[in-house]
Amino acid sequence: MTKEKKYKIVIAAGGTGGHIFPAIALAKKFRVDGHKVILAGTGNELEKKIFSEHDFETEYFESRLKGSSTIKKFFLSLRKNKEIKSYLEKNNPDLILGMGGYASSEFCLAAQKKTCVIVHEQNSIAGRTNRFLIINRSANAAIEGLPDSFTSFIKFLMSHPDDLVYLGNPVRDEILNIQKTLRPFPDKLKKPRIFIMGGSQGAKSINMAVPEAINLLSKDLPMEVIHDTGQNDFDVVNEKYIEFLRQVL
Repeated sequence: MTKEKKYKIVIAAGGTGGHIFPAIALAKKFRVDGHKVILAGTGNELEKKIFSEHDFETEYFESRLKGSSTIKKFFLSLRKNKEIKSYLEKNNPDLILGMGGYASSEFCLAAQKKTCVIVHEQNSIAGRTNRFLIINRSANAAIEGLPDSFTSFIKFLMSHPDDLVYLGNPVRDEILNIQKTLRPFPDKLKKPRIFIMGGSQGAKSINMAVPEAINLLSKDLPMEVIHDTGQNDFDVVNEKYIEFLRQVL
């Protein structure tokens, strides 16, 4: 019986939880299967906080692209990040899996020719980073988390039809194993329950607009509201809801 080959895999993910948490889910699965996994990011606070909660080897490299103008990003992308290039040459991974965002971009661009580079798109419409990596041939293949997130033009650019596949979004075991309690909606015996979220760090536009909408809606329809604001806007949003409650009480 032939022993299955084990690979060294670098998963480049950073910036937001939308990139980081799917990366964690994949990293855990790869590790269970016996592969060596390295998580790579840009070193922001969110990345360090989440990565530190999991026992993986991690590497952080400052992004040259973050905060740059579109034109500057384009010219920077034409040159490989020397620090990342040196790291990849030294560690020689079999696979670089880019999850989107700045960390993904710089690692995929700096990959050696012999290294397989695959990007994973979590959103319904592919982001600029993943589109760019396919267009300039830095990525060998792409995985869709949602069907048809890449346009027909991007699909046309793929070397082979099988280089773009829809496999879905990775989900962590702790979410899959949650005991679900289902109740009919609407339940005439209970108030409607609304959960509001705007991503791992909370979208400011959602955080500012939704409390006003809830205030108007709740005058005609009593409800329960859970609002996941993210850390930055928590105090402001909390004060908005308290203000609305004062008006009612």
